[in-house]
Amino acid sequence: MLLVTVRRALPLLGVLTAGLLVSAVAGTSLLNQDLQLVGFFGGLFVALGAIYVIKARDLRAGWGFTALGLAVFINIIFMLSVSAVILELAGEPVAATVVADRDGYEGKAPTSHRYTLTELGGAPIRGELTLEEGEPLELGEQVTVLRDPAGLANPMLADEVVAGSTGALVFFWLVLAVPALIAGVPRREPAPPVDPDAMVSPVFEVPRGRRRDRPRQDWRS
Repeated sequence: MLLVTVRRALPLLGVLTAGLLVSAVAGTSLLNQDLQLVGFFGGLFVALGAIYVIKARDLRAGWGFTALGLAVFINIIFMLSVSAVILELAGEPVAATVVADRDGYEGKAPTSHRYTLTELGGAPIRGELTLEEGEPLELGEQVTVLRDPAGLANPMLADEVVAGSTGALVFFWLVLAVPALIAGVPRREPAPPVDPDAMVSPVFEVPRGRRRDRPRQDWRS
């Protein structure tokens, strides 16, 4: 039963997870941070393939669409948290210098400051440091940041909390996986209808005793 459920739900969970990964790319240095909404909608487009999977595999629609609805919000969490996860696992603190700055446009108006950094020796740090609050940094100012040696994650200030990011992301994936797996539980087959015309009352044959011949009476005697 469990194996059948997992086998039925695996395509749905796979499609939703693929959507999360597409959205997560928008949170890395591989995509300009001003294009995060493009990455989010790309992940959402992939996740919408779950509608086809739900119908094609005859999954429980209520649970399947619940998982799809959760995926919309968890896509945002993956997109915003993926750099923190990478830095928690592989980040290293380094002294850096601000060499360029610009306004960040997540929408129509600037909502953040983005900074290009280099190490003190002049080596560039891939990605951009994004600050949404506090005093803006000045060109030439030195800060300590966490950077990813592989260059996938955007740098973050060293005093920003990244501990627990991986566990949080796993937790949200499990929240998504639970309704997706329940959607794969096989439906119970309904009992076939009973045709009243096909019902035949049993006929029992009642055994009859052997009829005895009554002796004839002789009225003349």
